[in-house]
Amino acid sequence: MQIKQIINLTPHEVKFHGERGITQYPPDGTVARVGMSAQAEWSVWVGAGEKKFKTRPTPKETIGLPPLSEGVYFIVSSQTREANLSRLDLLSPTDLIRDVQGVVVGCRAFDTNYLIPPIQYGGPGI
Repeated sequence: MQIKQIINLTPHEVKFHGERGITQYPPDGTVARVGMSAQAEWSVWVGAGEKKFKTRPTPKETIGLPPLSEGVYFIVSSQTREANLSRLDLLSPTDLIRDVQGVVVGCRAFDTNYLIPPIQYGGPGI
């Protein structure tokens, strides 16, 4: 499928550093998020002391994710992408670029739900 448009559904600007320069994706205004189920908690007595355990929260429903549209891809968090493995139109930034304080300032690739390496996109026409 040819990429016609990429829409950023995160609350942050995404700067992609590709072979043809930097492409900026401003936030669209809609943020795709995954609701998480509550953690289960239980106690086990081990010797003289009680040990508490919690399960990992598990993804519930995704909110703010538009329906599939041919040629349109959406930048979302990795948590949102991984909670929607059947959606092949989702991208999450990877190969992150950080400044000297460790703040993410861009990415060199996007992860996808395809069973291939992350795609690289250098802007319109690619």
